[in-house]
Amino acid sequence: MRISVVIPTYNYARFIREAVESVLNQTRQPHEVIVVDDGSTDDTAEVLKPYTDAGRIRYHRQDNAGLCAARNAGLSLATGDAFALLDSDDAWHPKKLEYQTAYLESHPECGLVGTACSSEEPVRWPEIGTAPAEALPLQVHPSHTRFAPSSAVFRRSLWEQVGGFDPATGGTSDRDYWIRCATLSSVVRLNAPLTFYRIHSGSMTATKVVAMVATELFVIEKAFRSIPALRSKTLLKRRAYAITHRDAAYTIWRDAGRPRLALRHLCRSLLLWPVLLDHPRYKFVRLRLGPRLLIAALRGRPRKPTL
Repeated sequence: MRISVVIPTYNYARFIREAVESVLNQTRQPHEVIVVDDGSTDDTAEVLKPYTDAGRIRYHRQDNAGLCAARNAGLSLATGDAFALLDSDDAWHPKKLEYQTAYLESHPECGLVGTACSSEEPVRWPEIGTAPAEALPLQVHPSHTRFAPSSAVFRRSLWEQVGGFDPATGGTSDRDYWIRCATLSSVVRLNAPLTFYRIHSGSMTATKVVAMVATELFVIEKAFRSIPALRSKTLLKRRAYAITHRDAAYTIWRDAGRPRLALRHLCRSLLLWPVLLDHPRYKFVRLRLGPRLLIAALRGRPRKPTL
C-alpha cells in the first residue's frame, strides 16, 4: 500500500521542519510527501527548500484559501493508494504509518484509521507495544471529534466516494469528514499515542472559540439533516447538542473569559438533556461547573475554571 502524506501549512515555518522530519523518519516510508503552502508570508518556503531540492517532498504553493482548501488541494495532487494528513504544527511517532498501514492491509473493510494523540513534547518517543483498535460506528461521531486530523489515514477509494473537506464546516471540518466516512465504511482508532498534537499559545482566541462552537453546532445539524441513517435519531441528536453546549460552556469560560455566555450554553445543555451526561474525564461536570459559572457571571470577572 502506497501512502501519500498531505501537510497543509500557513505561516508555521517554526514548526514545519519537525513535522516533515517526523514523516521522513517513519519506519514505514511514505510513497510521497506533499506540502501545500496556503499563501504563507513567513519563511516557510526557505525552510522547506532543502527538502524540495533533494526531491524528498513535493511543494505546492497557492493563494491563501483556508485549511480545508489546502487539504483538498493536497489530496487532489496525491497519487497513493491511501492518504495521511498531518497539520504542520504536529508530528508523528516513528511507527505511526507502520501500525496504520498494517491495520488497513489486514482489514479491507476499514476505510479510515485514526490514532490516539499526546500533547506532551516528544523529546523521546515512547515504545509502543500493542495498539488496540477501537471501532467507531457512525452514531458516536456527531457528539465528539474522535481523533485529530493529523492522526488520520484513509483509503483513496473512500476519498473518491466522500469527496473533499467542506469549507463551510470551518474548524470542525474533521468531525464532519469522519461522519461522512463512517456512513460508507468502517472507522477505527488505534489506541496508542502515535500522534503529537501541539497546543501552543495564540492558537485559540475568544473569537475563534465562539466560531468553533458555531461550526460544531452546524456540523451536528448538517449530519442529522443530510444522512438518512441519522434523521430519525431524535434522542441521539439532542444528546449530541447537549454535549456540545456543555463543552462549549467550559471552553468559552476557559479560553474566552466570558462566563455569562458560557452559562447560557450550560443552561441549553441542561434543557436538552436534563439527566446525567457522562464526560470522559470529569464526573458530574455540569453540576460542578454551574455554580462556578454563576458566581463568575455575577462578579463580572472571568476566572480560569477548575474542575
